[in-house]
Amino acid sequence: MLRAARQSYVCWRCESRTAPAEAALRLTPSSPPSTRESRRALSIARRLQLARSLPSSPGSDDVRIRSESQESYIRQRLRAWEIENPAVAVNPPSDGPTHGVLQNALTGDVLEHGYRPERDMNEDAQPQFDGEELVNAAGTAANLEAGDLIEISTQSWRIQILAICLGKFNGYGHFYTNSGRWFTSYGIKTRFVVKHFIKDPAELQKFIAVLPAVTPSDALESLNDLGPGPSREAGGHLIHHMARFEDAARRVHLGYTENLANAFEKLAGPEMRLMSLARIADALLPASLKKNKTTFPPEALYAVHMVLSRNDVSFRPLDRAGRTQNSCVFAINSVPDVKNIAIVEGLVRYYYYYLADVAASSVGGSPSLSPPEFISFLELARKAVDQSRRSRDWTPYGVIGQSKRRANQPQNEWGRAGMAIIEFIHAWAASDHFSSSSRLNWIGGAVLRAINRYGNAETLDKSVGWTFLQEIGRITPWDIHARHALRLPGVELGLQSGLRVRKSDAGSTALEPDRLASLRKDFSGSTVYCIDAKDANDIDDGVSVEEAKEGGHWIHVHVADPASRIHPNSWLGNRAATLPLTVYLPGHHEPMFGDEVVREAFSLAPGRPSLTFSARVTDAGEIADYNITPGILRDVVYMTPEHVSAALGETGRPESIPTQVFEVGKPPAALEPASKKMTKPEELSQRQVEELRTLGRLANALEKVCLEKGAMPVFLPRPSVKVSLDHVQMTDYPNGFIRCQGDPYIRISYNSSSGSSLVSSLMKTAGQVAARWCRDRSIPIPYRVSPLSKKNAKALHDFCQHLLYPLLATGKQPPQEQFRTLFGLTGGQEISATPGPNFIMGLDLYTKATSPLRRYSDMLVHWQIESALLEEARLGIPLSKTSDQSYLCFSKQDMENVVFPSLHVRERYIAALDKLDGNIEWMLQALLRGWLGDSNPAAKLPETFRFTVSHVVPKVVVTGVLDWFGLTASIAPGALGDVATIASIKTGDAFEVEIVNINVTGGKVDVKALRRLEEQSV
Repeated sequence: MLRAARQSYVCWRCESRTAPAEAALRLTPSSPPSTRESRRALSIARRLQLARSLPSSPGSDDVRIRSESQESYIRQRLRAWEIENPAVAVNPPSDGPTHGVLQNALTGDVLEHGYRPERDMNEDAQPQFDGEELVNAAGTAANLEAGDLIEISTQSWRIQILAICLGKFNGYGHFYTNSGRWFTSYGIKTRFVVKHFIKDPAELQKFIAVLPAVTPSDALESLNDLGPGPSREAGGHLIHHMARFEDAARRVHLGYTENLANAFEKLAGPEMRLMSLARIADALLPASLKKNKTTFPPEALYAVHMVLSRNDVSFRPLDRAGRTQNSCVFAINSVPDVKNIAIVEGLVRYYYYYLADVAASSVGGSPSLSPPEFISFLELARKAVDQSRRSRDWTPYGVIGQSKRRANQPQNEWGRAGMAIIEFIHAWAASDHFSSSSRLNWIGGAVLRAINRYGNAETLDKSVGWTFLQEIGRITPWDIHARHALRLPGVELGLQSGLRVRKSDAGSTALEPDRLASLRKDFSGSTVYCIDAKDANDIDDGVSVEEAKEGGHWIHVHVADPASRIHPNSWLGNRAATLPLTVYLPGHHEPMFGDEVVREAFSLAPGRPSLTFSARVTDAGEIADYNITPGILRDVVYMTPEHVSAALGETGRPESIPTQVFEVGKPPAALEPASKKMTKPEELSQRQVEELRTLGRLANALEKVCLEKGAMPVFLPRPSVKVSLDHVQMTDYPNGFIRCQGDPYIRISYNSSSGSSLVSSLMKTAGQVAARWCRDRSIPIPYRVSPLSKKNAKALHDFCQHLLYPLLATGKQPPQEQFRTLFGLTGGQEISATPGPNFIMGLDLYTKATSPLRRYSDMLVHWQIESALLEEARLGIPLSKTSDQSYLCFSKQDMENVVFPSLHVRERYIAALDKLDGNIEWMLQALLRGWLGDSNPAAKLPETFRFTVSHVVPKVVVTGVLDWFGLTASIAPGALGDVATIASIKTGDAFEVEIVNINVTGGKVDVKALRRLEEQSV
């Protein structure tokens, strides 16, 4: 068949009958430029010419259509062949992309790939411990329960699938979709949840009873791949419930189409914003839809959610932050950013139209389009890339090579169109603005293809775009991709390092008068021990002890008190809300307050204020009484955790901490001196030694009580990265460009969760005191709770005491399935204004309160407590649960609807940058430099590694952990060779492997199996 003349191709039958026309075309002049783009455009132009010259009538004699008798004969032959060659039907191989890889979501096989739910690949990463809590790498589905309705996040946003959670068994969630498909997943992503959608457990039990009786995870994955499961008849009642919900959501959508269609115009502004789904619904839907005039029904919220999810240019769901109020938080992109995308799309389209026009004119006629601005950008980009490669080679590993000669000044006169294109490439390749299935991914690839300097790249994807930004001097050659992907409103990136609050938001850093001055107690009779690393600058906690008249001892945890002189709505308060955690990413440290005024006024020292959390502790570790007191410190002793351990007789490095060290680059010349006078054990008086011993003994007793309540007994060491830029030279240039000479020094080693058990135990006690004190007065604060631990108490106890904890006690890393089960039973850890238990820490109540100089949530706790202290002082009596709460800085409604959604997102993203993504990228940079060869003698890598399987996705990939700092790697089916088939591999299997590829930007290590080391391990 011949397509219409405006189409860009013709079928092979027509083309084979047009030799005269083709011969005529061969006589036309060739295209002047010999670039790949021009040849492509010429090919298009020739086909257009050919299409215009061919007959398009359906009745043309040249177009022969096969007769019905011929079709019938072929079908008969095929049926006979099937009878003669019986075989079991086999699904064709999937050509779906691996995680994070760009895909064709417009014409791809939606039925095959659309039902493969996305899981967070960070589920394979080892859980991290920050001294006060166990941090899950993803945990997006940790608190799903049987009967919950979810929307599945698929690899393509073109379809939105609903599913009902059937429950969790052996760490795997079981789900049934509205299309009648059953599947399992241990790390499913979901952006929308309706809790307790199916209220009658009997409805679920009828379906659960017919599920396949297979428990091993590998068998479940195989069943998912094959597609068997309960029939649609068995799940018909569940499909009916979901269909009614979808119909109700569609009715809301149809009823308010205009408002929803103009969502971006109503919500967007000059800066990016974060909004919860509930607040977006308030802006788009009438209040008359609310149930009991308080909240919108789930179907109304889902109608809004569907509209936002389909527009990935204007709205971005923040998956990594999990969910607040059963929906993810959305980032609403700024109006200038969205306009820039449209501008660049127009520029690139016009450029390729222009090439086609030039090519068409070469076969007859003259160009009708004028040369585009894009050509000027290409000339500058090629010049900048060529100049960069004189000092650093390009590599296909997601970063450019190491410095080999002095770098030249980067090109910075790009013009308005050039800067618009560079900003688009940054949004695409660095900021992860677009999903892997977005239609706009073509623009980035088209720009890179037009630059014509990346012919050695396998695909022109985001990692190549990242190297382009490095080559033109927009980012440093060692920059961390996760830093750019942070993208929090009000926060901008420092060109060389760090994060900054936007300059437009700058304001006064003046401190207010101390509002608690009249309430402060003088602790002149107490020696306060501040225990921290010698290079720590923000000293925000210290401890002291005194005997109690009632028996036992009073333990005082003295905490820095910036909340007494910083108002929540001041510039400093708003800055802390914008950047709610101090960023400790190596090479990119950024304090939460970012001002020496705050450090000098509140970092603990003699004469400085404190908010003191006191607990009267018995020798058995029970808290008999507690109190909170504003204070002034007088006698302060600074010690390192190692020196405290030595004073307590805790000598030596724990056996469970590996001694492995890896270094690349030139080490720094000398260590930085301590920021303050550090006291050594031999400098302590006898009284001070006895006080430390008493604190150590009571800390151990408190910890024992927590362990009896189920606290995790051992936290395995994790790799720690240190970076030095001492031997690097960086020069800033106008318009945000930079020249870099040299490469950073990177050191990887293991460290324990804390240098002294005394510190972690007493900080937990302070958090417990703060939570109890606020609970007694019904004060809303950010409690840290395990939402499902109370419901699953019996299962949690049995699982932890008999399976997980015994393995931890041996110093072995438990299988990831066990950690997934743990998070599934506890529901992870959430922020809540309602108090609840924290199972991982073995506490009935807990909040974070001991680090207000580096955590905004601690500032929230302090503001609420200090408001209550002032109110009690005014009234002269303790507050009760029924007291009027108008005195508080934040009401419970403010906390839940305004404060927590933003805090939840910002904390999760910064914590992921610090403890996961950023650390891993530094490790990958060091691994790549060692793999390619580095001058540092400590950079020697083994020829092969041990790879332990953690997860198998049939026909797709095998993921596992290397015996190199626990780094995650993957084996593609083709990289197994003759060693094994992917179907024969089970979780726990071990292989000897060699590295075949590293992609630093993509966070991937690909390995090849050399031999199987053992059968499935326990």
